[in-house]
Amino acid sequence: MRAGGSRPCARRAAAVAALWLCAGCGERFERVVVAYPDIPSDLHPHRGGSEYAQSIGANVYEALTARDAELSVGQRLARSWRTPDERTWVVELEEGVRFHDGTELVAEHVSRSIEAARSDPRSFYHDAVDVIETVAVHGSRTIVFETRRPVADLPSRLSYVAICTENPAGGPPLGTGPYRVVEFEPGSRVRLGRFPSYHGEAPRVASLEFAAIADAGSRLHALRDGSVDLVPSRGVPLQQLEAAAEDPDLVVSSRLGVRIYFLVMDVSRPENPDAAGGKGNPFLDTRVRRALTLAVDRGALARHPDVRGEAIDQLAVPGAFGYHRGLAAPRHDPEAARRLLAEAGYPDGFEVALDIAADSQEVLASLEGDLGGVGIRILPRLQRIADLLERVRRRDTALAMVSWIATAADLGASAEYLLHTPTQSYGRYNGGSWSNPEADALIEASAAAFDPARRAGLLLRLAEIVAEEAPVVPLIRNRDSYALRRGLQFVPRLDRRILGAELRWER
Repeated sequence: MRAGGSRPCARRAAAVAALWLCAGCGERFERVVVAYPDIPSDLHPHRGGSEYAQSIGANVYEALTARDAELSVGQRLARSWRTPDERTWVVELEEGVRFHDGTELVAEHVSRSIEAARSDPRSFYHDAVDVIETVAVHGSRTIVFETRRPVADLPSRLSYVAICTENPAGGPPLGTGPYRVVEFEPGSRVRLGRFPSYHGEAPRVASLEFAAIADAGSRLHALRDGSVDLVPSRGVPLQQLEAAAEDPDLVVSSRLGVRIYFLVMDVSRPENPDAAGGKGNPFLDTRVRRALTLAVDRGALARHPDVRGEAIDQLAVPGAFGYHRGLAAPRHDPEAARRLLAEAGYPDGFEVALDIAADSQEVLASLEGDLGGVGIRILPRLQRIADLLERVRRRDTALAMVSWIATAADLGASAEYLLHTPTQSYGRYNGGSWSNPEADALIEASAAAFDPARRAGLLLRLAEIVAEEAPVVPLIRNRDSYALRRGLQFVPRLDRRILGAELRWER
């Protein structure tokens, strides 16, 4: 179905949205409504790995540390931290912080939240904090973390783990953020209300609402008729978004972001049922993987009128820690790709299923053309983002296009999830099960290096190995665009989160 959908469908979606969005919303300048393609079915902050879950949760929950709009790490629930030695971190809590039921935040809440993030099998952040060996509580304000090994970036890791407590009334856990959950319909909508006892500056917007409108055309229709106030571009063709902004009541705000797209290939199973008719696994051969790097025209993908991003050749974007300026970018060379495939025993190419998110279709035709041009015939399997992430986590794919928001702006942080050999503590989203002992050692050593120069050298070597073995094919860096109602003050963040505390209406 085309992204625009039918006008009757759009009208019905907008009417339904308007019905609940306006109920009890008060004055117009007291609320902001965001339309997402999907709303999580679970608001537990440790279980939401999708962009939408993280964005909604960041309004309700807080961690010990936090990232600003440019991804720098600073204080949040932690007033200070220090390292008596390389394996010990002492954290002091802020005073006067309360959960949404009025309970005061104490060190024991932190201990329980960190342990839950480590032990919950559904936790998205297990890998971030598994490096912590023990958590000791000293009084009501002091927590001492002992790590299994030296780890230089613990404050960065702690920014991912929300501190929460059980909700005695049932429903989502309680947080300490500027908003509390007022109404939640799993998979459909979330309404947040300003928390009057918030320990920081009170948000100017009293009510922040997130609505699930799956069809891109319906989201734009709801924006035009005033049912919603803000629509991110993901899943909405950029040309349609900009066309909507021709309405004098709407504007578009955009910036080059840190969401990257890359192809991941199964490099472990002798046979893969989704490739080459289930007879063997072409991606075990480095020559096949390199052929993919040569076959894809990244520049054309980046210039696509619905993308307008930037071509990338590494998992670290330019400016991120660990980006290797000395690596030669792979050229677009279909002829060389065909030669490599022939050398690997695939002169006529092969068929392979491509797992891809349904809202990434703007690049699908280009990928089909580029890979088909060298004989790799892809069979697209469109799916929800959450389902694609789960498939990659299970390593149940032959070829997948994955997106990753590199919120740490650091190759080492991403590599622990995407490149390290899968273990209990690493490689949760290493969808191809790539395993390289030298790469593993570099990833682990970089996390333990307190000296930035030494750490940079380790990550540069890691980037060289990844370029040589090609377990993934980096494609593009996304441009983050948003259509919004004129008068709404909004500045896009690099992590793509939409925070009510950063919004306000011009009156």
